[in-house]
Amino acid sequence: MINRSKAVVSRLMDNPDNLKHWQDGFISYEDIEGKPGEIGAKAKMIYDIKGKKLELIETIIDNQMPDYFRASYYAKPTENFLTLKIYEISANQTRVLQEIEYTRMSGIMINIMAAIFPNMFKNQTQKWLNQFKIFAETNS
Repeated sequence: MINRSKAVVSRLMDNPDNLKHWQDGFISYEDIEGKPGEIGAKAKMIYDIKGKKLELIETIIDNQMPDYFRASYYAKPTENFLTLKIYEISANQTRVLQEIEYTRMSGIMINIMAAIFPNMFKNQTQKWLNQFKIFAETNS
């Protein structure tokens, strides 16, 4: 539960400039195809993961913000789908649900890591949601 209005949470969540405030290792977001925010639009996202750059290509599948967002994320080692749902609990309380479905993991190391630490991706997602909560509750 985030102690902010749905309008504020959605606005903060929907702005790529804010990713640096709550996603560890985030470096940049660059629109590369289509109209930003529209279905089919693509963007390149770059992260620094323990000294190595990771490039993701985001493709918007459905964007009904401030309520719902769905996108695919492609990187050399993985591909996944993210579904984001935002619910108003009260005038100043909002719930954010984020589901990530991994559809491809290639490479020996990532498969070993997934086998040894099955909750690794889930824990990372929860960490970022916790960090977003702090960011949202301290910014307007």
